[in-house]
Amino acid sequence: MGRGAAKLENPWAAPAPAPTLVDDAVVKEAEPEFRRVNLSCKWRDRVIELPGLDESLTVEDVKIIIEEETSVPAERVKLVGLKARVGRVNDDMRLADLVLKLPTQKVIV
Repeated sequence: MGRGAAKLENPWAAPAPAPTLVDDAVVKEAEPEFRRVNLSCKWRDRVIELPGLDESLTVEDVKIIIEEETSVPAERVKLVGLKARVGRVNDDMRLADLVLKLPTQKVIV
């Protein structure tokens, strides 16, 4: 091939990908990242440690975990010491919506 000769392209080669405005590797799904929290629950003369709970859990989920530990029905469990960021604490609230003391929030059952 001389200097002025054009290069021949392979007609069976896959076409080049279309250019994009944003690199696909950089774009991630907008998932909220949840921290892990520790709860220390006092029940009678016992302290029940619940380490590494995901903040996406609800208060009701925590009550179910406590029910498994204490055999007190979840609907009868009262968690004293939890404070909501806005409004009152209810069973549908996620742990992320609560004001928690880190590294461990203490709760009375």
